[in-house]
This record gives sequence, C-alpha cells and structure tokens, in this order.
Amino acid sequence: GHHVGPSDLGNNFFVTHEALGKPRAQVACQLLQELNETVQGTYIEEDPVLLADNKPDLYKAFTLIIATQMPEAALRKVAILCSENNIPLVVVRSYGEVGYVRIQVKEHTILELKPDNRPD
Repeated sequence: GHHVGPSDLGNNFFVTHEALGKPRAQVACQLLQELNETVQGTYIEEDPVLLADNKPDLYKAFTLIIATQMPEAALRKVAILCSENNIPLVVVRSYGEVGYVRIQVKEHTILELKPDNRPD
C-alpha cells in the first residue's frame, strides 16, 4: 500500500505530520475510528485490484466496503464481488473541492408517505 506523504497533509485535514511515512490505510482506519468509538475498523495494505483477483473470498468477511479514488476497471471488479455477496459498497471520488459519493446495495426500498394523488 501507499504511505502518507507531504501531499496527503494538504488533501486530508485529518492527517497530521506525525502520520508521515505510515501506511495510509492504517492512518485512515485509526482516524475514522476516532469519529465513533463504537465502530471497529480493519485495514489491509494490499492493492484492492489484486485482492479482487487473487483473494475474492476476503471480501465476504466485511459488512461494508468503502472504496476511494479507485480506477473504474478495478472498481467494477469490487462492485461485482460486493453485489454477489450482498455487501454494501460506498464509492467515494474527489476532484479537489468537488466529488461524489455513490452507494451500491442489492435493494433499497423507498416509501412515499405523501403521495401526489390524494383520495377524494
């Protein structure tokens, strides 16, 4: 995996100088857990593309997968694995100050409590 470098200090407001040189996955996991002490987090320092190709069963151990800044081809593989195993996938991509968040789940029910057509 990648390690925290000087550019990460400007791209991620959570990351401090103390994190320089440490694995990005480890630092992100620790910082995210600080936001909610009831959450348990795990990180893996391997390329997600290689994991999808070589260790697809590993994905089954998770209840949620968050994918950030992944190339589209790799993301497709991870999305298929998540879909096949009914694991929610959160995809996050940022481009400076703009970006998107996409959620993939097998089924999401929407209830319309205020229908447009009211009975007479």
